Formats: sequence, C-alpha cells, structure tokens
Amino acid sequence: MKILRVQVHRATLFLLIIIGVLLPQIAFSQLLQGTLNGTVTDTGHASIPEATVTVVNDATSVTRTTTTGGGGDFSIVTLQPGTYTLTVSASGFQGYKQTGVVVKANEVAHIDVGLSVGGVTQSITVSSQAAALQTDRSDVHTDISANQLSSLPLALGRNYQLALAVVTPGVSPPQSSGSFSANPSRAVGYSVNGVSAVTNTTRIDGTSSTDYNAPDKPMYSPALEAIENINVVTNSPDAEQGIAGGAAVNLTTKTGTGQLHGSIFEYHTDQHLLAYSWIGNSTQPKPKYINNQFGGTIGGPLKKDKLFYFLSYQGTYVTIGTTLFAQNPTAAMKAGDLSASPTPIYDPATGNPDGSGRTPFPGNRIPTARIDPGVLAVLNFAPLPDPNTPGTGTLGLAQNYRSTGNSSSKQDQFDTKLFYNVNSKLSTFVRFGLNKVSWINPQQYGMLGGPAYSPSNTATGTGVGMIYSGTISATYIFTPHLIVDANYGYTRNNADGTQQLLDQNLGYTLLGIPGLQSSNKAEWGLPVLAIDGFGGTAANLPEATIGPANNFQPQFLRNAEKEYVGNLTFVKGSHNIRGGLDFTQQHETEIVEQATFCNYCAGSGGFQFSQGATQLKGGPAGNDYNAFASFLLGLPSNAGKVTLIPPQYREFAHILGAYVRDQWQVNRKLSLTFGTRWTYYPFADRGDRGMEYLDAASNRMIICGLNGIPKNCGITKNDKRFEPRVGAAYKINDTTVVRGGFGLSTDPTNIGGVLGNRQNYPDIVASTLTAPNSFSYATTLRTGLPPVVAPDYSSGSVAVPKTAGVFTVDNNTFVRGYIESFNVTLEQQMKGDWLTSIAYVGTRSINPISTINANWSPIGTGSAGQVLNVLSGRTGSTNTIGTFGNSKYDALQMRASHAFARGYGVTATYTFAKGIGYTSQVAIPSFYYLNRGNLSSLARHTVGVALTLSSPFGKNGKFLHNGIGDILLRGWQFQAISTLRSGTPFTVTASNTTLNAIGSNQFADCIGPLRKLRSVNQWYDKSAFANPTPGRFGTCPTNNLWGPGLINVDTGLARTFHLYERFNLEARGQLFNTSNTPHHANPTSSLTSSAFMQARGIANSGRDGIDQRTAQFSLRLSF
Repeated sequence: MKILRVQVHRATLFLLIIIGVLLPQIAFSQLLQGTLNGTVTDTGHASIPEATVTVVNDATSVTRTTTTGGGGDFSIVTLQPGTYTLTVSASGFQGYKQTGVVVKANEVAHIDVGLSVGGVTQSITVSSQAAALQTDRSDVHTDISANQLSSLPLALGRNYQLALAVVTPGVSPPQSSGSFSANPSRAVGYSVNGVSAVTNTTRIDGTSSTDYNAPDKPMYSPALEAIENINVVTNSPDAEQGIAGGAAVNLTTKTGTGQLHGSIFEYHTDQHLLAYSWIGNSTQPKPKYINNQFGGTIGGPLKKDKLFYFLSYQGTYVTIGTTLFAQNPTAAMKAGDLSASPTPIYDPATGNPDGSGRTPFPGNRIPTARIDPGVLAVLNFAPLPDPNTPGTGTLGLAQNYRSTGNSSSKQDQFDTKLFYNVNSKLSTFVRFGLNKVSWINPQQYGMLGGPAYSPSNTATGTGVGMIYSGTISATYIFTPHLIVDANYGYTRNNADGTQQLLDQNLGYTLLGIPGLQSSNKAEWGLPVLAIDGFGGTAANLPEATIGPANNFQPQFLRNAEKEYVGNLTFVKGSHNIRGGLDFTQQHETEIVEQATFCNYCAGSGGFQFSQGATQLKGGPAGNDYNAFASFLLGLPSNAGKVTLIPPQYREFAHILGAYVRDQWQVNRKLSLTFGTRWTYYPFADRGDRGMEYLDAASNRMIICGLNGIPKNCGITKNDKRFEPRVGAAYKINDTTVVRGGFGLSTDPTNIGGVLGNRQNYPDIVASTLTAPNSFSYATTLRTGLPPVVAPDYSSGSVAVPKTAGVFTVDNNTFVRGYIESFNVTLEQQMKGDWLTSIAYVGTRSINPISTINANWSPIGTGSAGQVLNVLSGRTGSTNTIGTFGNSKYDALQMRASHAFARGYGVTATYTFAKGIGYTSQVAIPSFYYLNRGNLSSLARHTVGVALTLSSPFGKNGKFLHNGIGDILLRGWQFQAISTLRSGTPFTVTASNTTLNAIGSNQFADCIGPLRKLRSVNQWYDKSAFANPTPGRFGTCPTNNLWGPGLINVDTGLARTFHLYERFNLEARGQLFNTSNTPHHANPTSSLTSSAFMQARGIANSGRDGIDQRTAQFSLRLSF
C-alpha cells in the first residue's frame, strides 16, 4: 500500500506538472487511445489470477504488459489505435496467442481467454473474429476503417463525411454550406438524432476542429489517404467525451509502421464524363468541368521500433461551369412598362400612408420622369440581360434567363505525423496539417453582380486562405495500472475573400444615395439592390439581383481554437477509473462588415424592394411586377448599412471541464459505466473588454468590463452544470448483448458564431430602416440612409441610434440548455460474421439556444407597435438570446454489418424517426406555439447501404484458379453505397402585408385537402392554399407538408494488379448518382411567388452542387 500511495502521489504530481505547463488555458478530453479488456479462465471457467497478458502493436512493435486480477480480469488502457497480437501465459497452463486484435480510439475491445492445462512451452494460436459484440460500453457508435474509406465510392473530393449518413443511423443527409473563406475545407454539415448540427464535434487525433465562424462543420479535415479510422458516437457518450450533444466524431490519422509504405494516386473527371443535368440542354455543349485530385503518402520507421513518420500530400483542383437560371425583367419592364401585370400597379404618391386610397398608374406604365435617377444610372452602368428563354410560373417570368459561367478552387493539403516510442513508459506523437486554398467565383450579371456561379461557394470574387491543425500528445505509464496522458491542440483558419468593384464607391458616385459616402474601400462597390422575385439565390439576402450576392463580404478571418488536456487512468481490479481536466479557447478575430440579424444590410448598403409599396390596401394581392415597380420608383421596403468602427472585432469563448468515470466489469456478463462531467461555460468576451447589452429604457448600450460593469455582463445563468453519464451492458449469452445508456450534455452552441452577436454595436454600426407598414416604404433612394457616427463608449455606455440594429442579452431570459440522450440496444452476433442491432434512441433538447426578436410588434401595428418603439422610440432590429421551447426526437434504429470476409462486406442501416421542435417564423411571444412542428431537416425514413464484393475468380478465389479465367477475372472488386430517404418538411407562407407585424412571417391558409401531386411543376395542389384575411395568422401549420424524397446510388468497379513484390496498382472507375436521378429540393413555399409549389431546384446533398451522374477514373499505386 505504501508503494501504491507513492505511485499515486507521483502520478498526481506528474499530471499537475503537465496541466501546470498547459495552463492557464486547458479541450475536451481527446479520446486518443483505446482499451483492451478481458478475463482469463481455465476450461472449467474458473478465474486464473496473476496470468501475464501482453499485447504487441503489429505496426510499431510497441509492447504493453499487465497481469490479471483475482477475478482473472485484465484491462490495458491508453493503447494507441492499431492491430495487436495478444499473448497470455500462466504457470501450469498452455500459452495462448491471438492475432488480429483491433483496438480503436474511444472504444473498448473485449477478449475472453480460455487456457488449457499444459506446459508453458505448449501454445495455441487463434485469429480474432471479424465481428465482435460491444460488451463494455453503452454508447451508440459506428466505426469506419481506412480500408472501408478507400474502397467506398465517395463522391467528388472524397470527403469522409459523405460516408457517415450511409453507415451511421440517425444522421441526416449532409449539406454543403458556407463560403470558401468560412469553410475552405469544404466540410459538410449534418444533424444527428434531431439535434442541431452546431452541437456536433470533430476531433483529429484528439484536437477539436471547431470552426467558430461556422460551428456546424469542422474547420480542418484531413485528406482521406491520411485517415486510419473514424469513430462516431451518436448517443449516450462516456463522461470523458466533452461536447457531445449531437455526434462526437473522432478521427485517427495514420502513423508510420516498421515497414516502408506509401501510395501515389490520381482521381480525374471532366465534363465529358458528366451527364447533362436534368435541366441541361443536350443540344448544347456541356459546361466546363474539371476535377483533379492527386497526391501521395509515405510512412515508415526513422529508428527501428522507436521513431515512425507518416506524410501525406493531396491536391484538389476544381473548375466548374454552371448553368444558372434567373428571373430577369424584360426590356419593357426596365423602361417602366408593366402592362403585362394581371393586376394594377398603384402609385404610392397617391392615397394615404397606410396604402388606402391609391390610384393605379395609367396602363400600368411608370413615366420615365418618375423612375429614380440612381436606378436609371445603374441600369446604364452595365447591361442587366433581357430574358433569353421562356419563363415559367403564373406570370411566365420565373427562370426566364439562362447563362453559363466558370468558378474554380484549388487546395494543396499536407498531413504529417511523427510517433516516438521513447521507452517502455513514455510515448508521444506530433501531428500537423496544413491546407492552402484559393478560389474564384464570378457573378451572373458581370459588373452588375447578381447570383454567384459557384453551386456551393456563397462568397464571390476571389479568395485565398490557409488552415492549420496540430496535436502534441504524450502518455506516461507509471505502472500497468496507473497511467497519465496529456495533449495540446491548435487549429486556425486565416482566410480572405473580396468581391468585385471594391475600387469604386458606386453606391454614392453612381447611384447618388446619401449615407453611402465612405473612405473605407471595404464599403465600396455596388450596394445590394434586392428585388423580390428577381435574380436568383443569395446568401443571407432576400435575392441576388443587382450588386453583392451575400451580406458578409469582404471577409478577413483569423479564427483559432486552442486546447489543453490532462488525464489520469487508474485500474484497480475490475474497475477502470479515469478522470481529467480540459480547457478550450475559441478566439475569433475578423474584419467583416456584416450584421447577422439583418438580411438586407451590407457594408456597401442594402435595399430590398417588395410588392407592398405599389399595392392598394384591401386591393388585389401583389405580384412580382409590383416589386419591380417599387425598384423603379426607388422605394425600398427595407434599407440598411453596416459599418465596422474599429479595425477588427473579436469574440473569445473559454470553456473549462472536468470529469471522472468508472468502467466496472461487474462480472463476465455485466458491465457498468458511470461518471459525470462538470462544465463551466462563462459568457463570451472581447479580450480586452466584455460583450455588451442594451438598456432598453434609456436606449443605451452598456459596455461590459468598463466602468465597474462585470466583464461577463452579469450573465451567470446556466454557466456551470454537472452532466451525469451512466450505462450498462449485459451479455445474455456469447452472441447476444443488451445495452442501455443515458447522458446529459450542455448545449455547446457558440452564441457568437451561431447567433451572430459577435457583430454588434458599438463595434458594428448597422443602420436599419423598415417600412412603417406593409404598404409603405422605409426610405427613398434619394433620401438614403442616416450618416454613421463613430460611437464613444469610454464612459462604459453609449447612446444607440434608434434605427441601428443590436444584439442584447439579459440574465433573466438567457439560457444555455442541455441535451439528454438515451438508448436501449439489442445486439446479436449472427452466423457468418454478421453483427446486427436494433435500438430505441431518443434525445431531448432542453431550452435550445435561439435568437429571439426583442423588438417585435403585434399583428396589424407595423413599426408603430414595436415594443421598444413604444418604450423608447426604438425601431432598429433588436435581438436577444433565449429559447422558443424544447424539442424531442425518438427513433427506431437498425444496423446489420458484415466485415469484409469471404469476398464481401456489407453495412446496412435503417432509421424511422419522429421529431418535434420550433422554427422562428413567429416573433410574438403569445403565438410562439405556432412555431412548433416537425423538425425541419428530419426525414421519417432513411436507409443506407454500403457494399463491397470481390471477384470469386482467380488464384485467390473459389473458381478458375489458373488459365485465361484467372488472367481476366482475378483482382476485380465492385463497390456501392446507396442512400434512400423520405422527404423533409416545409411550411407554406404568404404575403406579410396581411399580417403587418414586425419580426413575424405570415402562414398561408390551408383551405382544402392537401393533395400531394408529386410533380416538380406542382408538388401539392395549389388550390388548397390561399392568402389569409388581414389581422390574423394563416391556418397552415409549421412544417406540415413533406417535400421530395431522395434515392441515390454510387457505384465503383476496381481491379488490382500485382506488379512486383509489395507494389500494387489499382485502376478504378466510379459512377456517382449512377441512375442519373435528379434529387429535387423542397418546393418554393411562398404563396406570393410565381414559382409557388414548383420543386424544380436541386437538393443540397453535400456534393457542392454536382447532382447529375458523374464518372470518375483513378489510378493508385501502393507499396
């Protein structure tokens, strides 16, 4: 006992020294290693104590040894992931040797050993089974090995994330998003078990890769050739797992081995290997498309059994020619002739301010003298193209312009790892990754801007970036039962993205709009001129018509995450006890002139033109001609401008965690896991000062950290929480286990990155003007916007312009909720190496963080009724942090897998899920219940299948072992992955003119049977919907309709040629979307749109806009 106490003291001291070096900044436990548990018995199942158990890593020869306890049990912890050889010896018994024992990161492998009586010189050798029951953990997880990743036909770019939705139950279809500046790695986002995508975490060799700016996606993703294994925990995580609300994805990168290995590869496709898109014109040449991915890997020993290296390079060069359809005005419309409108265009200069009493323009023609001079100037600055193809929709205007343009991107990526086995007690590794990125993305209308050509890059113009990611880790073994480990991680994104025409202040010099004069070139170029219905899709804007296609450029991002971790593991008998401390820093430093809450504002100014200004109150419903008339007259319904006052803004988030847990092997059948985390989420700050909040009564912004105001703004609610995690696994027999678990995790939503309050007054001044009612206008282009005055907050507070948008926070309404996850799983090992499971999986999101509109107005009151306007005359956008209500998810999840053996491998998954949650359609608190409905991204039914088949012919097969059959048919392999899902829900909306409530959007009336016609030209019968009468919300519920489903099959055919000794050449051809089935997005859901209920768009399936069948050919030399 004295020796043990000394060892404990030494271990504690060692851990404290490590943490002391790492502090004052410490990330969540990195789960770098795996564990091997088991029991040793004789043929009568009696325990054998003091048996010697040894494992040797096949790749590096690293050796670990322990002895069994009194119950014959053993546990070897903190093993580096890999394949091991296990040997067991005991006096009076034959030796035992088992090969092929696979240990994975964040997993517990279990092996029970039976020894026979005999001499120690006698031994028996067995090979591990391909499929093993999960008997020591109660979480729900999936593993994907390097062999699986390399054999599956992953779509262009070979992103490992695309495999997750296929082989992991509960994962929603992946989606591409984010600009190439904010998401340069082209990672995809996905939700898991109904929980927000921003609660997922990805760790690379233990280092978190959270992108503060886009936290639903990892900041850095290793090249596919550099990944050894992926472990995905989707429910009931271990206490060691920190942020684990949705999925906890743990990537292990490759390590060099005792033998030199490497590869050289090239994957290629071009427009000649693409089918025409579903709207493509087969009589015309295909748009240009080139996708080349190439590179190589090498790894091996630097010092035998001691020092190993691995190095990977991958280049991905892509050029995409995209055909876009937009809605453009005719030449007559641009001249003021709107006579094609089926309803009158009313003159806003007549009648009353509320829109009543107006008279129409004669013949629906606006005189040239009434057209705003700035509008005339911009239409003469560069041509806004006339329609060149027949339009669709009720007005014949939708998709009436077609053009093709090229966008491009380049990535040069390096991943390296150095592993050093210093001695039998100390091992360490260093990993470093770097991705150099550049891109070009022009716009559809040339100098006039408009929609961006890239199908996935929401930024326009040009951009460059550099992403860094690294890990330093060390493990020290005091005894086989007492081990400490520590690691440090760092990830950083340096990215710039600039749009066109930043050398000219066109908003002021061309359009002559007051308030847009500026000496800051970041505010130059064209302003946003968004005309409802015209142009095409934009990012964070109503439309991309004239000017920018987003509201966030130019971008200059310098975002970083640092993590510090220390853990201690103590094995005592059948108890594996582990505890640790972790600390993460998320630091965002940006130069971006954006106000997240304002979807019509931009640094160069923004103006949205809607139908109401040229409608008659109580008259016919408006249409797209009304919106274009408002543009010609220079009467925007919303207007705003964003100005960044300091050189940059910052937001820092620091999270501290501690945990302890025990994995207890109660007996040979029962395992228990129980523990808890303690997490401290202090309110974010800006480094040298705190954040800020609005004193609504005085309309002053209070600057936290100044003049005696607490740096945390007094936000202490929910900043600390214990998070219990418990689970049990019971082995019914040798082939069946039942498991159950429960875990509570704090909602990790980054309020700056997700809600946008990182961009706030007084650093960001966003002047926002809104129309006083649905039939009026916010300003005129001749009146412009109010001048921006740099605020002086040195006293600790500053008056806020009443039209400036702000974020605020209140400790009474602030929430940082939590996520409960639980499961009951039955797993069965079948004959023929099949492993099947069926599980009930549930999650409950308690008080999920949302942006709440704090300056809403009641129905029918417009801006005059805004609650802060009534209080203090404030009309600017005002958002706070709170919650709409809880959400829930319940699912039946099934999985069947056959690890590759006897010529085939299969993984099949099925999920039947139901989920209820909230949207933000309605801002009036007494009507929040109208936001409740089906979870937006959740499909009821999802099936995934991954299949690999090897040729049964040739010398290694069952048939035709020689001769011509051997020559022609050996070495072939067929691969396929398939996803089938039902549709996702959507809501039918109507014109806000009948609602006239700031912050809320109108529902349509459901007036008849909701008949699904399943035509992309009319998904539901449109006659079932109508505009509601004024003064109330429509009757159609939230997310009560279901869009198109998705069926996709990707296939591959490969042949491996043995060249010389260890050299092999693989030639492969792959077909993505083999059947060339278009995957349609949900239909246009706005009743006012001429494209209402058309489902002609293509769903975002995480493939960066490439939906049609695509062939890819590759060569890969390995040794």
